[in-house]
Amino acid sequence: MALVGPERLLPTPGGYDPRLIQRASEEGRVRGIGLALLQEIDADPLKADPILRRGMREARALHSQERRFVADTLYALLRHRRVLGADPVHAWDAWLAVQRGEPVSATLPENPVEVLQFLGNISRTFATELLASVADPVAFLAASNDRAPLCIRVNRLKTTTERLLSTLGTQGVEIHPSTRCDDALFVGRNFNLVASPEWKSGQFEVQDEGSQLVGREVPLGSTVVDYCAGAGGKTLQLASRMENAGRLFAFDVRQRALEELSERAHRAGVKNLTVHLLGSGAIPLSKSSCDVVFVDAPCSGSGTLRRHPELRLRIDEDHLQEMTGLQLNILKRAQTLVKPGGHLAYATCSVLKRENEHVIASFLEDSPEWSLEGAQRWSPEVDGTDGFFLAKLRKTS
Repeated sequence: MALVGPERLLPTPGGYDPRLIQRASEEGRVRGIGLALLQEIDADPLKADPILRRGMREARALHSQERRFVADTLYALLRHRRVLGADPVHAWDAWLAVQRGEPVSATLPENPVEVLQFLGNISRTFATELLASVADPVAFLAASNDRAPLCIRVNRLKTTTERLLSTLGTQGVEIHPSTRCDDALFVGRNFNLVASPEWKSGQFEVQDEGSQLVGREVPLGSTVVDYCAGAGGKTLQLASRMENAGRLFAFDVRQRALEELSERAHRAGVKNLTVHLLGSGAIPLSKSSCDVVFVDAPCSGSGTLRRHPELRLRIDEDHLQEMTGLQLNILKRAQTLVKPGGHLAYATCSVLKRENEHVIASFLEDSPEWSLEGAQRWSPEVDGTDGFFLAKLRKTS
């Protein structure tokens, strides 16, 4: 497969204040704090996000623009490290040279897999799977290098899209509605979400537009289970869609995530939710008793690189084998709860066919009582959202 425009993945100037670039080039607080955090991230790159968040909280010597510049630089190094160099000081200075407008000198391999590895800072396995999964892997990685917009979901249990749009707009919040999802609103990053009275009263939740599009397509019924609920972004969306009617169950193996979900559900005014920690005792439902079971499965997170650039370092052969085995196992356990004629919905925030279409094909091969009703994909280079997959299956007997 020939790659189209691989130079799109090279680092480019970000329009930063030249004074910031100069400070980062000289000995001092910006360079010192930035390089210290980079070395800490290099020691444990999969923890880049919490390291950076903690580092920014503790970097009281930096003013807001300097903190933003350091954070942007460190995330850029996660995306472009193979191009900029392995040595932390060299990579830092190479990034600053790009910001001053100096051209990047890079000799690209001829093999498409190796080109993606080099320019995307990803494993050979990830590059190979991308080539097999998306029409334009260069466009996907380029879009994944962009900053994701901030999107909120209107909670219809508390308000309406029109009312919240008006309320926040009159407060001077930069805000506009999605053209594809009725409950999605895009807000400017200067909006202090957690200080907002509307957030505190449960009128909205932060949720990517793509995640909302997935949650909107999950079938409903009188008894619905979110089998891998986590902290409950899509669970709360289902509750809003159900208008507190019927029964909604949220399962997960993580106690802390379910505690957070319970807090959010209380704030959102959800009344029909039962939370259950898997492994803590019998599931509070009998087999073949549910209209819908939704499996928002653990996955590589390949569709969320805009928000979590460090995940590109985790996706290798061992990780994908672990994920696909877990995904199939969860599907097989979750499907026992669905009644004949009911639905099983399977979703991931991955763009890789290996975690999506191939998992569904493996499940259907061993489950003749199930039929595929349809599948949908969303991706940053095509839809401007995070990458998602959703398959809807019906139990025929």
